[in-house]
Amino acid sequence: MLKSLHKHSLPEAEAAYALSALQAGIDAEELTRELSSRHVSEPGAWERARRIVDTASVRCWLAERVPPADVITILEVRRRFEFSRQDCHAYSISILRAAQEAIRSENATPILARKEH
Repeated sequence: MLKSLHKHSLPEAEAAYALSALQAGIDAEELTRELSSRHVSEPGAWERARRIVDTASVRCWLAERVPPADVITILEVRRRFEFSRQDCHAYSISILRAAQEAIRSENATPILARKEH
């Protein structure tokens, strides 16, 4: 399941797990239930798992070149019964931004100090 927990923090490991699970075809709602069940005693476990899975889903869709406006619509449809219309739109935009930031930070090239000879 969660591999190499010692290399990453738990949220990073769960995000990586969610991304690979979705890429392997695991259903998003099933994955959300699985992740939230791991932290059932913690307050907000479902919301945290939902956010992890939605962010991973958005990363998959963006990798498939789905336009951002369509990504927002897909998320709004997925979560339309959990939020008011306005809150659902705001939630979808925040997830899109979080996924874009994760992609940017993952693709950022670290600046390494060069050795002077």
